[in-house]
Order: sequence, then C-alpha cells, then structure tokens
Amino acid sequence: MYTLTLWPRGTLQLSPKARIAYYANITLTCLYLFIRSLLVYKARQSIVFYFVSLIAAQIIFLTDWRPRLTISLVGLLSMLLLIYITPVANTDEKTIRLFECTGVTVMLFIASTYFYNTEVQMFLNLNVIQQQNQQLGTYAQLLEQEKQQREEELEQRSRELTSYTLQEVKYSRFLEEIRQQIQQESLPDIRRIPAQITTYLHGEDKWSYFKDVFENVHPQFFERITGEFPSLSSNDLRLMALLKMNLSTKEIADILGISPQSVNTARYRLRKRLNLKPEDDLESRIRNL
Repeated sequence: MYTLTLWPRGTLQLSPKARIAYYANITLTCLYLFIRSLLVYKARQSIVFYFVSLIAAQIIFLTDWRPRLTISLVGLLSMLLLIYITPVANTDEKTIRLFECTGVTVMLFIASTYFYNTEVQMFLNLNVIQQQNQQLGTYAQLLEQEKQQREEELEQRSRELTSYTLQEVKYSRFLEEIRQQIQQESLPDIRRIPAQITTYLHGEDKWSYFKDVFENVHPQFFERITGEFPSLSSNDLRLMALLKMNLSTKEIADILGISPQSVNTARYRLRKRLNLKPEDDLESRIRNL
C-alpha cells in the first residue's frame, strides 16, 4: 500500500528521497517474496507460493519490462537451483518440477507483457490524450484572452482616432470661420492671418501626428498603398486615410481646409490614379487595402 501511494502518476516526478524509498520498498518486498518461496519449497517441496510471489512481483513492476525480466530470471534461477539440489525420492518428479517452474515463469512473463501492451498501454495513451486535450484547452483559452485583449486595444485606438478626428473637425471649422471673418477686413496685417491659418490646416506636423495615430488602428496601411501605387502624393494619402474612416465630404473638407467641391475633385483625381473603372466604388476599394 505504501508503494502504491508513491506510484508516479502522469508527469509527476518523485523527489530523490521518495524515489529511494519507492525502489527500496519494492526491492525488499520482492526479496521477501522469493526468500519466502525458497523456504516454503525447502520445507514443503511446493512451488505454489513461488508462482503467487512471481505474479505479485509482475504486477508491481508491470509498467517496465526490464525489472519484470530481472525478477523472473532471478526467481527462476533461485528456484531451479533449489529444486535441483533438494533430494527427492523420485528423479522424474524433480525433472517435472524443473520444467513446470520454467514454463510457468515464462508464461507469466509473456502474459504480463501482453497485458501491458494492450490494457496498460491503452490506459496510458488515454491519459496522454487527456493531458493533450487539457493543454489544447489551456492554449485555446490563452488565445481567446489574447484575442480579446487585442480587440480591446484596437477598440481603444479606434476611439482615440475618432476623438482626434472629431477634435480636428471642430478646430478646422473654427479656424475656417475666423479666416472668413478676417478676409472681410481690409487691414494689411489682419489679411496675413488667413495664410497662417491655411499653413496650420495643411501643416506637416499635424499630418505626422495624425498618421501616427491612424497607423495604430490600421497598421501598414500607408505602406501597402505606396507599395501598390508609388505615384500617389501626400494629399492623396491624406484623402484615402479620411475615406478609410468613413468621414463625410463636409467633414473631410473641414479637416483639409478646402471646400466640399474641392474634395469631390480630389476624389475624382484619386480614382484616376487608382485606375478605377466607372462602376468601381472608391470607398470599397480603399477599405479593402
């Protein structure tokens, strides 16, 4: 019972002290069984206890053929030697006992090996399959958690991009209103302000920041476009990014600081640069990039 409690299960490894106690207990048990078998035969000339002991030892070492083979050979040689040197009245009876002991030992070893190869190996395979299924289940959970985390990150980046774009729409509309009001004045100093506002609306710093935020949501978008259409200008790339976000013509016009008609003209030029047919949809083409 103590040996069975220490039996290694699955991938569990025994500690050095537990391994020593485990093998020492099995070795002492087998020694006791075979020494007891020799004493029983010497007193009663019966090999039944030897057979029982051999079956018990085969069961204990059922998971490995080398210990079972060692036990069978040691037990068989010990019993054969004892049977041979023990005097009996009938010589034929000694010969019969020698063959009986040898035959039963070999049959028990073959039977235990067959049982291990069928029943025990099937049981171990089922355990391996269960462990693999558990590992696959754990891996699937990790993938699902990673997928959810990425979706949350993407959603957060999308919210950031949307918030940034809406702010840009408000700022652009506000600046456009100021520019229109200033253009109605006649003072020379004031008339220079619209040009400065235009520079702000089309500045490269704003475009660089927007591009960084946009690529956090749509990685490698501009890289794929420039790889497929290297002749596109920076204005074309800006327009395609805004169309990718499903913004209206008025919102695009406010962000770029141009009129809605100019946006439509830019869309028409972009269609020609992308070699689109009249029946092709520009927004769908951009969304598929």
